[in-house]
Amino acid sequence: MKYVFKTFNELTPDDIRQYLDLYNTTFERDLSETEFRYKFTQQMGPNSYFVFIVDDKAGIVGSLGAIEVDYTFRGEQLKFGLEVDAMIDPAYRRDVLAMRRQHDVLFKELNRRGFGWVFTKPNNNSYLYLKTLLGFSDIGQLWAYAFPIRPFRALHPWLSFLDPLWLTPVTFLAWLANPRNFQEASLDTLEPENPELIANAARARLRRGDNNAEVRSLLSKLVMIDTRPEWVEWARRKLVLLPLINPATMPTEDHVQLENAGRS
Repeated sequence: MKYVFKTFNELTPDDIRQYLDLYNTTFERDLSETEFRYKFTQQMGPNSYFVFIVDDKAGIVGSLGAIEVDYTFRGEQLKFGLEVDAMIDPAYRRDVLAMRRQHDVLFKELNRRGFGWVFTKPNNNSYLYLKTLLGFSDIGQLWAYAFPIRPFRALHPWLSFLDPLWLTPVTFLAWLANPRNFQEASLDTLEPENPELIANAARARLRRGDNNAEVRSLLSKLVMIDTRPEWVEWARRKLVLLPLINPATMPTEDHVQLENAGRS
């Protein structure tokens, strides 16, 4: 059994045919090739990525897709991956870690291409798997949220002049509801001792390719306060892999945390 990563442009006609057969059988749909191409190259973003489980005889027996979605935040272009259509042929579902391996390949390849985040809308079958084995977090527990700020332009470019009329009152009402949410998001203003927030922040920065003192500080704090053995072990492994940093350049508290984490 092989795990094969491909971009949309690398798909062969036979790949597409096998994908459609698997998709339509799994979800009891009748997705056409035209709909498939539209979904993965036009509906949300210009490109998509796939991790196939390939059997030497049967061909593609599993697939995990991610659509590239770009967002602009404070003038910076950010890459998100919208994960969709995770599926495995029923005859090949005996390996409970197969989807974990698919995600390992997907995260590695997306990280190489500059992606910082992956999000999805799970169904009842995949929710616990994503939460427990893959470490996904509920959007309601994250300290960053998405909100449509230009809905009229999304409907049609000619309607974009309505967006300022929409954004001003909506932003003001949201601020009145909870002005604290409009502060600069940081662990200091939210829950500085919450291990789940610290773990999510550290993981997001590592996937983005950061390896600075801030990441080391987050990992060290996680080792000190987290009660989940698997996360403590994960943080320790990541600390070992980080490049060495001159302690003199680190804040005093971070230096102490790093020293204590190394002794524990």
